[in-house]
Amino acid sequence: MNLSDIVGILGLTLSVIGIPLAVILARRGRKRPVLRYVTDFDPIAGPEDGFLSEGLLRSSSEIPIKRISRTYLAVWNHQGDTVRGADILPGDKLRMQLCDDDSFLQARIVAHSRTQNELSVAQDPNEASSVVVGFDFLDSGDGCVVELIHQGSDAPLIVGTIRGAELENRGGAALDRESLIIVSKSLRERLRNRFRGFWVAVILFPFVTVGVFTFGILLPIISQPATLVDVNRFNLRTLDGQTEFARQVDATSSGGSLLISIAAFLLVISLFACFTLLWVSVKAKIPKSVVRNIVFSDETGSSSKESTTSQPQ
Repeated sequence: MNLSDIVGILGLTLSVIGIPLAVILARRGRKRPVLRYVTDFDPIAGPEDGFLSEGLLRSSSEIPIKRISRTYLAVWNHQGDTVRGADILPGDKLRMQLCDDDSFLQARIVAHSRTQNELSVAQDPNEASSVVVGFDFLDSGDGCVVELIHQGSDAPLIVGTIRGAELENRGGAALDRESLIIVSKSLRERLRNRFRGFWVAVILFPFVTVGVFTFGILLPIISQPATLVDVNRFNLRTLDGQTEFARQVDATSSGGSLLISIAAFLLVISLFACFTLLWVSVKAKIPKSVVRNIVFSDETGSSSKESTTSQPQ
């Protein structure tokens, strides 16, 4: 067997091993898509309001409106492969399911990532209590914010089944127009927006605390004349006497160091807590890409479109 035969055998062996290994690694590299969503429920008017109790407002089906509620839904592809609208099960669509005593009034998309996703929202023609959310595809970070006007006293349920993807509830979040505009801003602008009033007090709190501790407790103790240890009280000719003298000297000088350590520890803990609270306050629960385009109606009823970032769609 010459060298060329050995090289050929090695190449064949590597090919046989490498192809399945590449397939396995490629499959592991893919992430299961996760569709996250948050909701914002807000009752607008109830039976106790005069204009509703008198039946002055009626729905398109001429049924008197007894209650008006608004629910915002933000849904987006958090991670993983592209989610396609064709993967939504026809028998279990992605939808906002209204409660039994609820009824649909109006739905629209008020913010979206890009027009290429072909996002849509509409009442299910086969089931009046369902508001279906549709799309062509959602890459990672793509999504939208839906506004639903309905008559229920509770927020609708978000249900549906998508092949190969997971639907994950991330709780509640503020999704009104002002909140979405804040989310669309840069981190610096969000910090500037939050760095007012209460947050100024929060940031100053650790410095005030450490200052009071330092100048009210620590400084008077340190500024006191040093206490000398009377050497005549100890027999320095013996090992026990020397040990006791050293222990007394250490106890006398360690008080100030301990207080300084306590002050430094309080400062570090206070700063960490304040910056953690500040970060939580400015960190958005939805990605900035979802509110790349914000669309709301103005007072005249016409729609106003606001592009919140200069990123290309």
